[in-house]
Amino acid sequence: MKKLVPAIAVISIMFLAGCSNSTQVNKCATPSYNPGGGTFQNVQNVTIFCATENSEIRYTTDGTEPTENSTLYTEPIRIPLYTALTLKSKAFRDGWSASNIASAHFVVNGIIPTLQFEPQEGTYNTEQDITISCSLDNVIIKYTLDGSDPTIQSQDYTAPIHISQSENIKAKAYKVDWRDSCIATSTYILLLPTVAMPVFSPPSGMYVNAQLVHISCDTYGAIIRYTTDGTEPTASSTLYDYPVYVGSNKVLKAKAFKTDMLPSPTAAASYTILGQPPHSEMIFVPGGTIYPPDGIFSSGLTVASFYISKYEISQISYQYIMQENPSSGYSIGSNYPVHSVNWFNAIEYCNRRSILEGYNPCYSYGSSGTNPDNWPDGWDTSLWNLVNVHYTPANGYRLPAEAEWEYAARGGRNTHNYAYSGSSNIDNVAWYLGNNSPYGPKLIGTKFPNELGLNDMTGNVWEWCWDHASSTDLVGRGGGYNSHDYSCVVSYRRDYSANDNNPVIGFRICRSTM
Repeated sequence: MKKLVPAIAVISIMFLAGCSNSTQVNKCATPSYNPGGGTFQNVQNVTIFCATENSEIRYTTDGTEPTENSTLYTEPIRIPLYTALTLKSKAFRDGWSASNIASAHFVVNGIIPTLQFEPQEGTYNTEQDITISCSLDNVIIKYTLDGSDPTIQSQDYTAPIHISQSENIKAKAYKVDWRDSCIATSTYILLLPTVAMPVFSPPSGMYVNAQLVHISCDTYGAIIRYTTDGTEPTASSTLYDYPVYVGSNKVLKAKAFKTDMLPSPTAAASYTILGQPPHSEMIFVPGGTIYPPDGIFSSGLTVASFYISKYEISQISYQYIMQENPSSGYSIGSNYPVHSVNWFNAIEYCNRRSILEGYNPCYSYGSSGTNPDNWPDGWDTSLWNLVNVHYTPANGYRLPAEAEWEYAARGGRNTHNYAYSGSSNIDNVAWYLGNNSPYGPKLIGTKFPNELGLNDMTGNVWEWCWDHASSTDLVGRGGGYNSHDYSCVVSYRRDYSANDNNPVIGFRICRSTM
């Protein structure tokens, strides 16, 4: 027999059951991440989703449990490079139970891919244009060609690198929020012929006058680039297409270039422009025949036209060319005639001045040529007969031949056959023993000139001539400050050893008209 449940009890149970259903609370769905946790090589922007509508998501990045007071999720969470973190999130909605905690671990360690070169490194026999690329877009590429490691301050790569010689290229890529790429290295060996080194004409040296410098290159089709400030020429330096005017002291450098050839070595030339030496005036002497009343040329004296210096070579003029003043004892000064010079000194002066002024030197020494820089040590103590004179094609300075000297001293075709050069009264035209007080050479040009405008061809200092007086001696002419009047007449000659540097000896120079 079933036991009956009182009606009131049934009603009570039903009431309680209805009450329980009406107070049940919904729970928010667990958030999810995109992307999910993991290891990445570039910056990540993490989106958090929750399936529960109208819910809000709170999150932490320090590993703690999120609460209703944690950071509210409103936009993707940026995880930068070199970051490792645990992202935890929880969803909340009024009247709902909070979701379970969603957790994900992120490691971001992005590295820019290694750069690629095209063409690849190797040996080539033509010039190359090298392209550098990266599989990642929008990177900045820096490179070097000097073997150093590139940095953010190195040269920007913006276009293919043209190489005309062997190069070792190093490159590195940069991008914001990415780890720098590894250094990529590519070596290119160009087996190219080398352009010939340029040549300057005239060469380096000291010159009296401004020079027009020609630059040439033996490699056909090469172009020449040059600088005038001593800096290294490059492919963008001034193009040589006409002679370079050098009017002041300059250092020229030049380099030659040609496609598919290595650039030439750099050629350099240094020019010192001196300007004319003091007292450098030359007098033109028209050639002809005269008949001196006495002396070794009394039967007739015939010479071709030539130039001869108006003054005896002064000390400043000698020092200007030779960089020294051999005069000593007394009468030392710029405007006094140089004295204490031997015949060898005069020969060297002539050649050095010829070279400086662009003339062909007249004298050679043995087989050593005409440039005194190439003459052997001690050449000026050797036999004078090793010195040879060349009248053609040389057009430089030289000592006058004895015939030229006497012709000029007598006034050439204008001669009055004076006893002395320019007068029969020696005191008018000469410094000699009779008026030499104080003792020593006197300032050049202080006595009257002769018929041709030449000064001091009588007196002051004896003057070397080219001619040989004997097998051991050379000719001196004109007399000097210590001479008696009879040894100052135009026809008088005296013998001197080539090594004699007596303080009464100086010289003047001449030059052919060719």
